Order: sequence, then C-alpha cells, then structure tokens
Amino acid sequence: MAGTVAGGQSLGMIAAALVVSRRGAMSRIGRGAALGLCVAVPGITAMALAETAAVAVAGAVVVGAGSGMFSCHIGPLVLTRVPDTHLARTQALLVLVQSLALVAGHNTLGALADARGATIATAVCAAGICATGITGLVLKPLNTPL
Repeated sequence: MAGTVAGGQSLGMIAAALVVSRRGAMSRIGRGAALGLCVAVPGITAMALAETAAVAVAGAVVVGAGSGMFSCHIGPLVLTRVPDTHLARTQALLVLVQSLALVAGHNTLGALADARGATIATAVCAAGICATGITGLVLKPLNTPL
C-alpha cells in the first residue's frame, strides 16, 4: 500500500511538472509556489482521513500535484534573484536549510504521531502547510511579477 501511495504522489508531481513544462511557470512565480502548497492541503487531509487505499492514493496524487507546482516555482523564485557569482553558494544553502527542516519536521511529527496518532500528526502537517500557503498568497513580495 505504501508503494502505491508513493506512486500516486509521484504521478501527481510528474503531471504538474509536465503542465509547467508545457505552459510555463506562472508570471508571478511566488504566487505559483504558494498556490502549490494550498493545492497539496486537501490531499494531505484526504490521506489523514483515508479509510480505503483508493482515497489515500487519490490524496497522494493531489499532494504530488501541489508539491510539483511548488517545486516548479520555488526554484526560479529563489535562484532568479541571486547574482551569478553566488549561485552555487545559494544552492548549497538551500540544500542545508531543506535538510535541517526535514530533520526537525520528521522528528517532531514522528513524536506527535507516537503520542497522539498518525491522523493528528498529519492534520497538524496540513494545517502548517495551509498557513504557509496562505501567508505566501498575501505577501506582496511573492505576488510581484519577475
């Protein structure tokens, strides 16, 4: 089952990447990244509440689509603002920040799942991503065209 859910997420990410490859990124790429987070939230919620494999896989496809949309927009958002002389340093810093966030997030959500259950941990994750996406949508610097 876990492999099927992971496959569904991959399918959603590939679909989003193909759409962006075909149509191009949004002119306001910060808005595209924030919308990607908001798209993922219903999928995360569906996975948290899933009672059947079909619902979990469908939720994973939605999570993948939102993640793909976010990924296709966040890279250009960050890297187009960086001088060419600092590109490698910025990419290395991004990898470090993402890795630290994963270490902290996985341990925190794992502890919460042990204490309160996977549904609560997943709901907290959905709420955090929703808040981040909405914040991104209302921040003026993220909504200006490049």
